[in-house]
Amino acid sequence: MLKLGNNVTFFGADPIPYKNGELYSQIGSYFPLAIGGKSGISNARVMEKYGYIETNMIHIDIVYFFKEILNITTIDNLWFDAEGEEFNNDFFDVFYENGRFEQNKIDVCQINIEIHITSDVANRKREFMKFLKRVIEEKRYGVFFGDAYGHIRMYMFNFSSQYCLEKF
Repeated sequence: MLKLGNNVTFFGADPIPYKNGELYSQIGSYFPLAIGGKSGISNARVMEKYGYIETNMIHIDIVYFFKEILNITTIDNLWFDAEGEEFNNDFFDVFYENGRFEQNKIDVCQINIEIHITSDVANRKREFMKFLKRVIEEKRYGVFFGDAYGHIRMYMFNFSSQYCLEKF
């Protein structure tokens, strides 16, 4: 990684400006948005100043966010924190073979995911296993796990992209 240098353009999206809005603005561009598998309004569990709250949240489609707002189709490193809504709106489908990233020629090299475990544990584990099994079967991404402290944390690398293989 040292040979890559520090020429990085950072874009951060978080619907709640508390903490992350301030941090993201110091290192790049901050967007006060929730990103999801499709645009719409849904109930979301978000971190406020004094803890988590449930609230209605507007989500922006991730493909629209990358292509139309940021005007990018190559992402070296995507970090996302799956608080819950991602399980309800087909967010994880974007990573599949012939999924919306591939259909829209969006190349994502590295993906860091933190999946929160909440009261809907059984459904989340079931949906996560469905996602994980398919990703492994398709052999596009290598899947690596970090610690399991409180949430599921994993890292994926896109071995099917020539751009990613050459760069990393």
